[in-house]
Amino acid sequence: MKIGNKEYNLKTLDLFNTGFIVAFHIFGIIALYMHFATEQTHWLLWVSAIALYFLTGMGVTAGYHRLFSHRAYKTNSFMEFLYLVFGAGAFENSCLKWSADHRVHHNHVDTEKDPYNIKEGFFFAHIGWIFLKTNKEPHYPKDLTSDKLVMWQHKYYLIIASLVGIIIPWYLGALAGYFWGGLGVLALGRLLFVYHSTFFINSLCHMVGTQPFSDEHTARDSVVMAFFSYGEGFHNFHHQFQTDYRNGIRWYYYDPTKWLIMFLHKIGVAKDLKQTPQIDILRAKMIMASKKNKVASTLPQATSIAQSFDEVAKKWKTLKSEYNRLSQDLVQMKDDKLEQFDHQYIQRKAELLKALEHSQNECERLFYKWSQQISMAQIPA
Repeated sequence: MKIGNKEYNLKTLDLFNTGFIVAFHIFGIIALYMHFATEQTHWLLWVSAIALYFLTGMGVTAGYHRLFSHRAYKTNSFMEFLYLVFGAGAFENSCLKWSADHRVHHNHVDTEKDPYNIKEGFFFAHIGWIFLKTNKEPHYPKDLTSDKLVMWQHKYYLIIASLVGIIIPWYLGALAGYFWGGLGVLALGRLLFVYHSTFFINSLCHMVGTQPFSDEHTARDSVVMAFFSYGEGFHNFHHQFQTDYRNGIRWYYYDPTKWLIMFLHKIGVAKDLKQTPQIDILRAKMIMASKKNKVASTLPQATSIAQSFDEVAKKWKTLKSEYNRLSQDLVQMKDDKLEQFDHQYIQRKAELLKALEHSQNECERLFYKWSQQISMAQIPA
């Protein structure tokens, strides 16, 4: 059987993965039917399922994805352990395998090397890639294989996933008098919802949505998918600035994964949060807006403003480089020299920070001035 650009038959199918996914869907639907047919449902059952949906799903988004795949921030071993345990409960493979595949996706997006290449069709990108055999030898990055917790989870993945994803939720539901509800709502039904929330990022978010930051890849921003995927739906931004700990950059954008990381930072559990400079974000938006509004490239005022923006942005990057080098030098100084250079360091640091802030403000002013020129040019005379 051919779906899209791929052939699905006994020779091409990974029988274990296919059987596993198909069985999950069949038994999940049967268990849900039996729950509604034989048991009186209870709101607490559904609240518990939503709580597990967030715990297991964000184990993937905050853990597998933004921490282990992109190293967008750092945290302690206890949080890593929680991410790995609850992430396993989403039944999306071990963190080692998931993160390795995801890095390949970013490095080779929209090409034959992309594990879930959207150009092979919606079905393939969504779930079909899991069904098919692959002849490629897995390449696991050294930073992951050297992580003892990651390798522990990889070794015992099926046991952890079965316990957290199915057995414990099912048992707790049965203990409360909901045998089928525990299986259908807390375990399999919740897992299927987490599955497709993740899968739609690989498929729908490479087909439908906006591209405010880049059109050099198929990734798109989708507010709807962000709601179901813990903030992962801002996919165009993520592909353009993949090491940013945020996906939704505005404070009001629905990105609970970002909010979790921010909270952990506030209480001292997360550190070194990577954040794309506002200047780079504005520049990406300018390029995309110029492509969409061709008048931008021919309008003298807009062109002049864009050139000024580039000059200030270049100055900002130079200042930032000096600031980082100064900070690095201070770390490497011996203790007996710290006191001697302390005053000069603090003074220069303050000067650099002030200059950086001024440059960023100037870039933002130029960006909005540029935007106004474009808007005015679009108004019919």
